[in-house]
Amino acid sequence: MLLKAGLPLTTKVETHTVDEQAIYSVESGKLLFFFDDYNESVKEFIFTLKPKRVVCLNRVFKNNDQTLTNFQLGLKDSGCELQII
Repeated sequence: MLLKAGLPLTTKVETHTVDEQAIYSVESGKLLFFFDDYNESVKEFIFTLKPKRVVCLNRVFKNNDQTLTNFQLGLKDSGCELQII
């Protein structure tokens, strides 16, 4: 994921646990990765860090397009880019 983001493999990555789910913070929270289910706690944590970009898997939204759209719009309003893989 670091290489896809254009970062070297030596980039510092911190792991945060929110509701027993791992959220990976790169470059002091400028970039966040998460691969487990999206929920309100994850959302609040992400908005607290105010990253520049968030990367996640499409499946974290459990085929709920409304949840995905709301998350995407909220990030966009805060100046954050969402990349779904």
